Amino acid sequence: MQPESCHAANSMPCASSNDLQMNALMALLVVVFVLSKVTQDEGTAEFWIILMPGLTYAIGCANARKKQAELRLTLARDMRESGMPESALGAFEDMVKQGLTPDEPAFNRAICACARLGRVDRALQVREQMSLYGFSPSGEAVVAMIRACAAAGRVGEALDIFEECDQPGYLAHRDAIHCYIEAERLGRAVILHKEMADSDMLPCAKTFQRLTCAVQEQGWTEIAAELSEGFSGWVKRTGALADDTSDASTHISENMGEVHSQ
Repeated sequence: MQPESCHAANSMPCASSNDLQMNALMALLVVVFVLSKVTQDEGTAEFWIILMPGLTYAIGCANARKKQAELRLTLARDMRESGMPESALGAFEDMVKQGLTPDEPAFNRAICACARLGRVDRALQVREQMSLYGFSPSGEAVVAMIRACAAAGRVGEALDIFEECDQPGYLAHRDAIHCYIEAERLGRAVILHKEMADSDMLPCAKTFQRLTCAVQEQGWTEIAAELSEGFSGWVKRTGALADDTSDASTHISENMGEVHSQ
């Protein structure tokens, strides 16, 4: 049995159509019933009596679908319009309690809300749940989970999320480099930095500086020189630098530092 989805835009017309069909059928059978009484046709009356339970059930199902569609529409709107992670997550939990299956955007909003609230375990649970319905976390949700795990000192899990992502974006790459450095997996961090350059993603000065310092501390002077040369060419090629103040990814190392100091 396929789970119901909370695609509100598609649910409402369907429910309304079913409701209209049931109402029309009900009206038709009422006419038949009245005619059977007028004409004293016992066969038709018996047919009506047999059909009535099934008709009542069908009408009840149609009305239930309509109510579910209205509820999905309300909860989906609440999640979409809420600027507070607590409200968005609350709407998601209400949707699940009502037995409604969230759609992919709802799952992703819930993951982001959990991450912003520091509820890492719940975010990972929602990620597992959405995979059961064939959904995948969006780029924003992946970044949110990586940052939440890293900020909680769960760097290994942050890297697992990155490595399991089919097409990690620019921010996910940046965050993963910081996590690899924190996990003392410098070789992987260097490779990932080169992959970013080869893909012509925007270069990040702060990520480059931290990686270069970590490499130099290990005495990898040749690799440090290669990183410097490659970064210069990267900047010239793209003609721009990422805005280090535009998002939280460039501060991921500071967040992890705060975790270690507690």
